[in-house]
Amino acid sequence: LYSPSLADLNVDFNAIGGDRLEQAGLQLEDFCFGVMQNSHGAHLAEHLKMLVDGRIEEAIQEALERGDHNQLPAEVKDWREMREDYTGRKFYFNPARPDRPRFAEPIIEPRTMAELVEIREDAFVQRLQALLGFNPKAIIVAQQSWRPDPDFVDLSEHISIEGLTVPIAMVGYEAGVELRRLCEVHQSAAVIVSIAQGNGPFFWGNGTQGQLGLDNLENHDVLLRRQNEITGETFKFAMDPRYLAHLHEMQVNSIACGGGHSLASTEDGEVFAWGSTVAVGGLLPAAKTQLGQPEKIDQLEGLVAGKRVFA
Repeated sequence: LYSPSLADLNVDFNAIGGDRLEQAGLQLEDFCFGVMQNSHGAHLAEHLKMLVDGRIEEAIQEALERGDHNQLPAEVKDWREMREDYTGRKFYFNPARPDRPRFAEPIIEPRTMAELVEIREDAFVQRLQALLGFNPKAIIVAQQSWRPDPDFVDLSEHISIEGLTVPIAMVGYEAGVELRRLCEVHQSAAVIVSIAQGNGPFFWGNGTQGQLGLDNLENHDVLLRRQNEITGETFKFAMDPRYLAHLHEMQVNSIACGGGHSLASTEDGEVFAWGSTVAVGGLLPAAKTQLGQPEKIDQLEGLVAGKRVFA
């Protein structure tokens, strides 16, 4: 399975038919079951489409050689597209299986095999150390999703920074996607790596309304949780300063904190807000009561450049 959006990788087994499997006497343990990110799933779907298109081309070529008018692969050539008399709804009928019509299109088998590999530990540090052994001019580490991984920012716990001669830069997900695209089409990507002073914001304290901006981190949940036994409310907080990885690369020059929200401006004049949606502004869905990570206020784009923020 892969997430249909970039925002959610949570899978409800019942939502994908788990209850029907249980009714049939099957369990999740009977299957190889995995979840992948949206970008990986999109690449896999594109690859499967290429394999299916290849099967169709083969069937057409074989049909032409036989002089057959039916130019579909064997597993779908007996299915006929039909419509219901009253509703006009499209369905598919197979004379060999008259009692089992289907509303979904018949599936063309890609005739491929796959292996499911279980990765029990993150090998990123080992791969990075191996790359350093080649002594490249520089290494660019790209975030693997829109959720940043703070471990990519501070490598001092894993690699000795003293004496390091190869610059290592971390870029966001979007920049990584563009760099990979250029490499896939065999275009040379000229990259300039500049070293600037940090300006990295750290947050801690109460984050119940999302005002710390520390939600939606990749592979991490840095917020502690406590429940009020009387009211049942759950409070989120951070005891120690935590780096706000969502604003990495943004060159933050001003920060303001309100009772339930936070604001930040950058050297480029962009303004970000997070926390209680009552205070952050912007056109947000009515049902969304809080933003757990910084979001750019697009309404200011082209109108003003933010120099300093207040809350």
